[in-house]
Amino acid sequence: MPYIASIGTYLPCWGTADSRVPGDDEDAITLAVEAGRAALESGGSVEYVVLVSRDLPLTESSNAAVLLAGLGLDPELEVIERLGGAPATLDALGSARPRTLVIGVDIDAAGAAAALTAERGLQVRTAARVSRSLPVRTRNSSGDVHDYGDPRLLKKRGYLASLTTAWVDSPVVVAGIGRKDAAPLAIGETVALPTTGASSSLFALAAMAEAGTTGPLVGIEQASLSGITVADGSASVLRRERAAQPLSDSGQLAAGEIPISLAAYERAFEAKVRWEAGKFSDSDELDFPLDTGWIMTEH
Repeated sequence: MPYIASIGTYLPCWGTADSRVPGDDEDAITLAVEAGRAALESGGSVEYVVLVSRDLPLTESSNAAVLLAGLGLDPELEVIERLGGAPATLDALGSARPRTLVIGVDIDAAGAAAALTAERGLQVRTAARVSRSLPVRTRNSSGDVHDYGDPRLLKKRGYLASLTTAWVDSPVVVAGIGRKDAAPLAIGETVALPTTGASSSLFALAAMAEAGTTGPLVGIEQASLSGITVADGSASVLRRERAAQPLSDSGQLAAGEIPISLAAYERAFEAKVRWEAGKFSDSDELDFPLDTGWIMTEH
């Protein structure tokens, strides 16, 4: 039965109030780092990291090295990358051991949220889990998504049927679907969530923690769902959500091969992902060095 010590959220500043888009230099890992840093500002310790998303970069190896370095965590920590949406994030949270950082990330609409478990805090427990087959979205090896979904099919034969099967009490908040569809399923006023994927259930949890609301929280994806019951306790919530602004115009050059020296990359890795500043004892301002080592050249 996990306890949540802190929750951090992050929204890119680009897009609209209803739907954010990542910047040109942002991907799922950079969003995860921002949300994770927010959750860690409370000072809790971390022994495990679980990253949940359907938009993980298509690398041939784990994203753990960059994620841990960006979060400033020990490179020996265990990192689990899970492919999934709102139910997968609640599954990870409901079974998490103390000192586990669970991060959910989405790209469309963009956002990330993280929750840190501990021995005390906001109490949650698994309430329901239903895995049913309704594969209306597929993704090929290059990351292209094909959606064959019909809204009426997804509603009647998907999450409504799963909610009936789960015998879960009327949810306080439903994550993973749009606000219009979630409103009839939840009791009370519907919470506006900025995403509908892996991070949406943690955004919902943050809203419940801020309002002091208890009760069932359900995450839905196609015909699968997971639910947790949010009980007594409190968790600190830190939001990094700047006001939305239009995405600036930018252009991209034609794709081309950029040669790189792996030896030079290895030497510069720590400098690139651990860009740090110092502080003078009589000032709160950060002092960044002029030569940061961000640009690598091969001679």
